Amino acid sequence: MIKNTLTTCLRWQTALAASIALLSSPVQAKQCIWNNGGYVLTVEWHRTDRISMAAKPENLGPIKFAHFNEGRVTLALGQGSCAGDDSPHFALVRVVGCSKVKIAGEYHPCKTGEYVRIPQGTAMARRVMLETSYRGGGKDYELTALPPAPVECWNTNGICLAQNADRSRVDTADVILLIQPSNTHHLDFWGTVFDVQWGQGGPL
Repeated sequence: MIKNTLTTCLRWQTALAASIALLSSPVQAKQCIWNNGGYVLTVEWHRTDRISMAAKPENLGPIKFAHFNEGRVTLALGQGSCAGDDSPHFALVRVVGCSKVKIAGEYHPCKTGEYVRIPQGTAMARRVMLETSYRGGGKDYELTALPPAPVECWNTNGICLAQNADRSRVDTADVILLIQPSNTHHLDFWGTVFDVQWGQGGPL
């Protein structure tokens, strides 16, 4: 009787310890986009360490993309997409047939040509050519990575425009936004092709 009781107690302790360990384990960070708009949305997920911006204080950009992304996902009304792993990602967002986007109560053309629309304050890695040594009387330069810094611009209602340095590699002609979604809430899109809008959605 005592032996059976001890065995049962040990089993309960083991189960309780396993439950506590499961609950105390870190929650995986996700980034997700949800399409609630009357249009087709496409999303490319790029890891943040594979996108960088030139460290030029006199202008914004240009942006360079890595040679690859995690594929383009097409989202119809009521569909969503999440980044492929828990590392921080940017989402490159397109709206098929987009005419106008609404930003801070004002309408703007969807297309930005060779420029990419980025929310002001977005932290983005920087790169700069630094002199490293002399060889045969000439200067030697090396592309050096710098820590991420916030994207800054003026008089744009919180949205900046940066040149795309890799148009042959990543076509941004129809991109409406490059953004780093939250890891606590969905990034929701809504409206029509004449009134594309976005903002914080429900919790993940």
